[in-house]
Amino acid sequence: LRDQGEVMEQNETISLLMRDFEKNTNEWLWETDSVGSLNRGQKNFERALQLGDELAERCDFATLIDARVRSGDEATSESLSNLFRNGLAFGDVTFVLKAGQDNRYILLSAKPILDSRGQVQGWRGVAADITAQKNAEEKVLQLALYDTLTSLPNRSSFYDRFDALRQTASPKRLWVLCIDLDGFKLVNDTFGHESGDKLLIEIASR
Repeated sequence: LRDQGEVMEQNETISLLMRDFEKNTNEWLWETDSVGSLNRGQKNFERALQLGDELAERCDFATLIDARVRSGDEATSESLSNLFRNGLAFGDVTFVLKAGQDNRYILLSAKPILDSRGQVQGWRGVAADITAQKNAEEKVLQLALYDTLTSLPNRSSFYDRFDALRQTASPKRLWVLCIDLDGFKLVNDTFGHESGDKLLIEIASR
């Protein structure tokens, strides 16, 4: 009885620590049973993916994730169903998932839960919502390769693309078209730089 009491106390302490951990980070623990339904981490996935009652109905977790994968996205290497089917532990697999009108980047790691005979009885792992990190990376890339005013490729991006084309295209098939705006300085001098910026934005959109 004393041993059972100590185990219960340890379990309660671990549960408190895990709840505190999940509350203060973008990571959380998840676990499925032998038929693939989540029995831990439901609320976190519901919040991250803006789910309604899809998880409440104890649907297959891998099927739900695969159905929400953004089609044609290179960041998703393979389906969660395939990972489960292989029965091997996996780490840091990024899934780009639809969440309402937005996309969420979810990083999954897991290993199978085995019984005494070595049969898979479920999966246990860690999930992380890395959307903010990915958006920040995309913004840095946008600033490095595109003009902040017009969103057109900047000089660095142009040179990269030009060099790539120059290495693959025949010189006779490679053309460069230059467009100049006549009288642009007059616009700035007469109406101010703010009007000049608006003109550049309008020309770029056309």
